[in-house]
Amino acid sequence: MAVGGLLPQSGPIVCGGNDKRNYCVNPKNPKKKLVTTKKRRHEAASLVMDDGSLWISGGYDQTEKKNMKSTEFVKPGVASKYGPILPIALKVCAILIKILDATVSPF
Repeated sequence: MAVGGLLPQSGPIVCGGNDKRNYCVNPKNPKKKLVTTKKRRHEAASLVMDDGSLWISGGYDQTEKKNMKSTEFVKPGVASKYGPILPIALKVCAILIKILDATVSPF
């Protein structure tokens, strides 16, 4: 299962989905990679951020056969960046945000 969102500057984006995909594409042009992800993620969660990036969290690592704690931010044309580590490893999850005084933004 892939994740994705509708990014304000670049339109729809779909990332991951199986053990062979460590990249994101626009579904209208799936052969062109928009950005390479740090990890291959299956059954992750995603959230479009205010800065136009996609925050991808958790998922299942099919190579290591385990749920993931890592997160990353992707944005077309920019190298992906690791995000905060989740307190527990999750797959098939939703992202819940606790509003903090600080802003979460990698770019």
